[in-house]
Amino acid sequence: MLKATVANPRRSRALPLLNGMAVLAAAYIAAPAAFAQDTTQAFSTGLSCAGTRHGSDLGCTANDFIVTASLTSNTITSCTNGEPIGSPVDVLVGLQSGNATRYDVGVFIGEAGNNPEINDATKTCAVATFPKTPLPFFDGETTPAGQAANLCGDYKPNGNTTNLLTGLSANTICAHDTNGNLVFPLLLAYDNNKGGACTGPTDVTPASNPKCQFIEVPVTNVVVQFQANPTCGKTVTYDPVALTVTSVITITNNGPDDAGVAGSNAVSFTDTVPAPITVTGATCGNATGGAACPTQANITVSGNDVSASIPTLPNGASVDFTIVGTVPADQTDQITNQANLQVDTNIIITPAEWATTAFCTGGTTLPVKLQQFDVK
Repeated sequence: MLKATVANPRRSRALPLLNGMAVLAAAYIAAPAAFAQDTTQAFSTGLSCAGTRHGSDLGCTANDFIVTASLTSNTITSCTNGEPIGSPVDVLVGLQSGNATRYDVGVFIGEAGNNPEINDATKTCAVATFPKTPLPFFDGETTPAGQAANLCGDYKPNGNTTNLLTGLSANTICAHDTNGNLVFPLLLAYDNNKGGACTGPTDVTPASNPKCQFIEVPVTNVVVQFQANPTCGKTVTYDPVALTVTSVITITNNGPDDAGVAGSNAVSFTDTVPAPITVTGATCGNATGGAACPTQANITVSGNDVSASIPTLPNGASVDFTIVGTVPADQTDQITNQANLQVDTNIIITPAEWATTAFCTGGTTLPVKLQQFDVK
């Protein structure tokens, strides 16, 4: 079981909401749950999302349930950011209710990594509703004359269930949170009054703006891979009077994804400068496009071996590493220097892109043939 448990709404809503959830959690856990039953329901995919059905963006502020969620599938071990997850998966959703009855409960998951709260007809959701049995699910509504039968389950107070929702589409987009984890944006919708019309996943919707809860469900043991294709170039300056060589290595991320998600130091380089050059120092600078240089303490110079990791390298960004060395006065042979770029295992290299890059070849360790220079 690939498992991740969440009991808080959106992170950006900060401490007051989180503290409120903590109080709710303590209250509900302290009271014994009246029911503990399991249900299995199938997702309907490719449907409109809750915000679109509402006709405007939702502001989900209700905390009527404690919601937990986990991915229950061993078919996914990795997915590529921004691409389909590639295999249908099932989601285990735990519901723990408070002291009030809630009607027409439904679950929405944004299939494009989209927030189901948003009113956007171009985005779709996987949607599931619940049965009317076993308890604490029940049928608490009488269908008015002339109205389609209400087929969506209602939920009694102080209920506690574990609900398997099957068939989240293989076309669901692989999205990530700020920590680089696979994340599914999930919205729980319900009504606090009887009488709503709900025939199933195609029309379930929050009854009013706050009657929903939004959480991001992180799946920490599914690796999200990023298409961040770094390349590098080099310029070399030789001073025959001072007998020094200065090499500037420019490392650029050609995307489309950022590298260094959640500070993972996804891109690093090593350069073993050949004798008879003697390396005297190395620095990083000229960070562009939101890139971040490592601190000077994190640039390693050990003899002629220079290495460093780049903490942040967004798509289109670059940094310069400058290596300075001295050369003996009697040196006349041509010296060739080759550096290596390395990427973390969660970085995907697109072979076709490397094939069009003069400096790099495919693989997770990328030999970069740099400019030759004469010392005379």
